[in-house]
Amino acid sequence: MLTERQLLILEAIIQDYTNVGRPIGSKALERQLPMHVSSATIRNEMSVLERLGLVNKEHSSSGRVPSLKGYRYYVDNLVKPDAIDKRTLASIRASFGSQFFKSDEILAESAQILSEMTNYTAIAFKPETQDVFLQALRSCQWDNSGLWQF
Repeated sequence: MLTERQLLILEAIIQDYTNVGRPIGSKALERQLPMHVSSATIRNEMSVLERLGLVNKEHSSSGRVPSLKGYRYYVDNLVKPDAIDKRTLASIRASFGSQFFKSDEILAESAQILSEMTNYTAIAFKPETQDVFLQALRSCQWDNSGLWQF
């Protein structure tokens, strides 16, 4: 469990790194945190976050950058989503009212909707499928509309 100060530091590192794309140091955090703490205290807290795998150092004298685990923690625990208006919700429902024949199509549509809602770039990845086993095989044929018929 992270302390309130560690949560604030992690949130500031992620937001700053997202904006500037460079490692975030303790001096920068010292100026922007809502509480007064020394840069040495911030470095100690950043070390804790590093041991937990939430941030990384790119080299010995650099600030910290968020790790994938840090981003995941941020999304799961710190982000407070805004309410969706009725028009946007209707648009999402209409988009998924279409027929999809591949998981790629669902992922592409999801990324498109997310990008339009947030005005950010959205990227969607399929989960890795290492343990997939064939359970049945049925006869099928390709029809003139470009679909497989089973």
